[in-house]
Amino acid sequence: MDFESLTGIANRIGTAVVGDTVTLHPSKRTIKGVFEEPTESEPIAGYVVDLSKPRLTVTEEDYRSIFSSELLEVRGGVYSIAKPIPDGSGMVVLILSSDQPSNASSKWL
Repeated sequence: MDFESLTGIANRIGTAVVGDTVTLHPSKRTIKGVFEEPTESEPIAGYVVDLSKPRLTVTEEDYRSIFSSELLEVRGGVYSIAKPIPDGSGMVVLILSSDQPSNASSKWL
């Protein structure tokens, strides 16, 4: 077994043990993921504004189980998936958006 395979196994175990519970809506199913909400400073109209860049790291298996119209509720916030980024080790980093997607079949929670 190579190093990447071992890293992927460790990531999946870590996510299952210490990850946040994520509720998918409208199905109410739950998955585990590691939620982060770093901020980045961006210049806008001559001012520097701190922007939140929420993301969630999940297993590829859990990512494949999420329907494109589902919203993700984690740590009191509700998000849609703006962009999935596979990391090559069996995990997917989901760049999240707090804007409701136009294809969402449910109302904001």
